[in-house]
Parts: sequence; structure tokens; C-alpha cells
Amino acid sequence: MRKKVKKIRKIENLDHKRVCDISTDSKIIEIRKKDCITRIKANSDGTLKITHERINPAT
Repeated sequence: MRKKVKKIRKIENLDHKRVCDISTDSKIIEIRKKDCITRIKANSDGTLKITHERINPAT
């Protein structure tokens, strides 16, 4: 079975630096700093779910 991939768009600041990624449906925001990803998801009941995940740094 193939995994469904959500499309995202890159958000940049005025210095053209990547700040975060946002899903095309605007329900998920991902912020990556070094080896940590923070995901903020808007739930249908109006609450937010915030998760943190440590990833292996690219070598």
C-alpha cells in the first residue's frame, strides 16, 4: 500500500530564509530547527495539537 503524502509549501521571511512549511489545506505547520521538528496541527474542534520529534541529522 502506498503512503499518502500531503503537499506542503515553503514559507520564507523577508530575508528569503525558510521559516516553516505549511500544508496546502493550512491545517499542519512544520518548523525544523537542527534535529528537532515541531508540528502544529489544527483539529476540527478548534484546538491545536503540538508535537515535537527528534530526527537524525543529515550527514
